[in-house]
Amino acid sequence: MTDILAFMDKIINQKRAQSSVTLWNRQFVIINVITTLAFFAEYVLVTTVPLFALRFGGNEATAGVFMSIISLTALLVRPILFSFSSCSMTNLA
Repeated sequence: MTDILAFMDKIINQKRAQSSVTLWNRQFVIINVITTLAFFAEYVLVTTVPLFALRFGGNEATAGVFMSIISLTALLVRPILFSFSSCSMTNLA
């Protein structure tokens, strides 16, 4: 029984030694701030572009076309920008 407890204690001490890497480092905080700002900018566009189109003489169809253009542009551009970025998934490890 004491051998099992000693073995478990050894494993626990190894886990504590390995867990010295912290999650809340500088890179993690920067990535989260940038992501939050990007989503905030997108949601501001989603709520204000239809109002902008209606205020300056457009109708609901015009507002819908603007929103479709914004959504399709985001859908097509994001994968391209990710492939050009220096922060790909292989560099994050």
